[in-house]
Amino acid sequence: MCKPGMDNKDKPEQSASKMTGEVVGWFSEQAYSQITQEKISMARNMSLGSAGLSVLAIFRLSLAPELSISLNIALFAFCLAAPMFVAIAFWYEMFIWLGEESYEYLNFKRGKTDRWALIPMSALFIGVLAIIWHLSALAALIFIFTSIAALYVLEQNVAGIRSSISDKE
Repeated sequence: MCKPGMDNKDKPEQSASKMTGEVVGWFSEQAYSQITQEKISMARNMSLGSAGLSVLAIFRLSLAPELSISLNIALFAFCLAAPMFVAIAFWYEMFIWLGEESYEYLNFKRGKTDRWALIPMSALFIGVLAIIWHLSALAALIFIFTSIAALYVLEQNVAGIRSSISDKE
């Protein structure tokens, strides 16, 4: 990152792996210093809520006399998401039981578990999208574009926050 008033040509040369290591190291320090029992409890509760939403959708879909292709996709997506969200909730529950001594291990595993959490989150998104698609293709397209726009805005805000934090250091 260039300091204010510094051009890219004045920037000291660093290898990509060294820069990546610095960023990962900085992020790990920030993440470890911010882990609290409340945040772990919130992550657990969000996982349980998502599992509950998935189970509720499965029960509701089971009442339909006949499932269209989009509703079958939704059913399979929710059947994938529900047990994975429960497993993630128990993962976080374990750290609540073990206390602050276990937070360092949670921080070490965080990147790996966050990648696994993308599977049930994607399945939940696909399930909701499939139900919306069953109701209206136009509404499903609006849902997709709005979701992409929301992710873009979120990423821009996260990048801005990281930049302001690193500028203060």
